Amino acid sequence: AMAAEERKSADGAHQDNTPLLGSGRGSTERLSLGTKLAFGIGACPAALANTVIGFFFTAFLLEVAGVRAASVSLILIIGRVWDALVDPTVGYLAGRTHTRWGHLRPWIGGSAIPFGVAYLFLWVVPDFDTTGKVVYYLFVFLAYQALYSAYHMPYTALTMHLSNDPQQRDAATSFRVMFEVICVLFGSIFQGAIVSNAEGESETTCRLNCSLPADDYEVDSELRSGYVTAGASLAVIMTLAAITVAFFVREQPEIHRQPDLSFLSGLKMVVKTHSYLMLTMLYLFVWMGASLGQACYLLWLKYVVERNDVFQQIMVSLLVSTMVSIVGWALLIPRWGKRRVFTIGVLLSMPGSLFYALVPTNCPLWLLHLNSIYGGLSLSNSYFIPWTMLPDVVDAEELRTGTRREALFYSFFVFFQKLAAGVAVGMSTMALDVAGYESNPCCDEGQPAAVSMTLRVILGIVPICFNMVTLLFTSMYPLTPAMVKANKEALERRRKDYGAPSPDALSLASVDRDSTVRGSRENDLSSSSEV
Repeated sequence: AMAAEERKSADGAHQDNTPLLGSGRGSTERLSLGTKLAFGIGACPAALANTVIGFFFTAFLLEVAGVRAASVSLILIIGRVWDALVDPTVGYLAGRTHTRWGHLRPWIGGSAIPFGVAYLFLWVVPDFDTTGKVVYYLFVFLAYQALYSAYHMPYTALTMHLSNDPQQRDAATSFRVMFEVICVLFGSIFQGAIVSNAEGESETTCRLNCSLPADDYEVDSELRSGYVTAGASLAVIMTLAAITVAFFVREQPEIHRQPDLSFLSGLKMVVKTHSYLMLTMLYLFVWMGASLGQACYLLWLKYVVERNDVFQQIMVSLLVSTMVSIVGWALLIPRWGKRRVFTIGVLLSMPGSLFYALVPTNCPLWLLHLNSIYGGLSLSNSYFIPWTMLPDVVDAEELRTGTRREALFYSFFVFFQKLAAGVAVGMSTMALDVAGYESNPCCDEGQPAAVSMTLRVILGIVPICFNMVTLLFTSMYPLTPAMVKANKEALERRRKDYGAPSPDALSLASVDRDSTVRGSRENDLSSSSEV
């Protein structure tokens, strides 16, 4: 009775009366629709930015800003590596941030406006020479990536602070991914529509006067204004979405159990965690293949099948298929398990990748739509399933060590994802430079035939190689559905034994030392329950 009273007092001490949009008081209760909607809206800034930058930024630098392919490769690789290094730093600092609003929400709300401003300046074409443009875009891209990390890393880590129940976290993740797909669809169509409307009939990305040097690159002012208008509009939407999640999704205080940990110690810990390492590697390689397709798809449409005018239509087919198939994958998880469902999705992606290598020039529009619908099945799987597996890894590590360090786990997860994507996209741009791609070709000559062949290999063959490596790491991922269920039950028993945990996490040594006392308490509770 005394033990139960102590736990009751501890529960009361950790209650937080801060209003939460439609939430219950306990972190193990079902998340309300309002909470999941607000959390899903928070995915819009990253989804919109990643979509537009992924599909348009490489082509924008090459064919609007007039930056050479080798310089674009340098900008992308340095920017992505810098971004990957910033993520763990943000995770470390967020874990040491202690305010009455939590340790993640201040980062989410504080970075909202600067993040939107930096995004806008990515689409400005300055009146500099070639070297000046390279320096400008490199500086702005580094600033943007740092502010992106300051928002996105705490937001993704917020998943673990919504509930102790893996099913509730998976439900919240489903809302997040659903909003991401909607924003991807909206962003690609919105950006494409504004840019296409800004292009005049006289606008061309080749030199009509072939006697001019390639560096004399002039772009119509209306096209420049179109990119700035699209950038400003999306920046406002992203800022409002970030503010929404900062105000209406509260961190559950009873889940805050992250004692201070040095950066190097945290890195050593996540690398030594086998399940986390396997999950990170499988996500790294599958996302490298997806990043190649995203960065070069617009160029593939233009120079391989010569149908760049249908980009928006193809994106609708791809993203609607992706959004619908997420529901199907989510329904299969309880029956087959996450690892098996992910493996099926990776296997399905390979025939679709081969299509990009073998498709003939002037491919029929219906065939492009069909392949996009098919590609949506694997794309949704590649992104959705690994993010639902990450909370299971965090739970397993908490059960093993007695501490919870989701900020570091999430930050390094994004670290390797961005590092892989940056290297893949940078190397693909470098390959185009080697193939002879020109940002400002002569209209009478166009791009060399090697450019078309290189794009076929980048989108068709290389992703298949990456997916084969992905399957290798997937086979070594250790957490089965039975293990995830057992971990959940063990954590629930531990939380019940110790009440609502304090921010000072229980060390593994203290758990072992108090095991006898805990067993006695369990027997007392069992007897009381029977009475």
